[in-house]
Amino acid sequence: MEKADTILIGGAMANTFLKAQGIPVGASRVESDKVDLAREILDLAKKRGVKFLLPIDALEAEEIRAGATIRNTSRLSPQTGSATGGRRFDIGAATIAPLPGGNCEGGNDSMEWPGRHF
Repeated sequence: MEKADTILIGGAMANTFLKAQGIPVGASRVESDKVDLAREILDLAKKRGVKFLLPIDALEAEEIRAGATIRNTSRLSPQTGSATGGRRFDIGAATIAPLPGGNCEGGNDSMEWPGRHF
């Protein structure tokens, strides 16, 4: 957090942070032993004025396999998290929209995103 003014966490890693905020994660992968650490990191980012961005929507499926039916969730909140059996695996369309290729704030935009290229 000393070198970044904005951090975006997506994919399976985001589930632990979302759970720390009380957002249901369905059957998604979560590091349950790291939920308290995720809360501490979110608090630290807030204290240091670092934007810590988590998905506002997600892609999920009943199972992660080729050919599985994928759906984009609605806006994530404590009332509207993932479906009970849903497994979140990537950020959704509303989360992607403002990223590079869309509109990213700042003058030195760089992003590390395995599997996607900007």
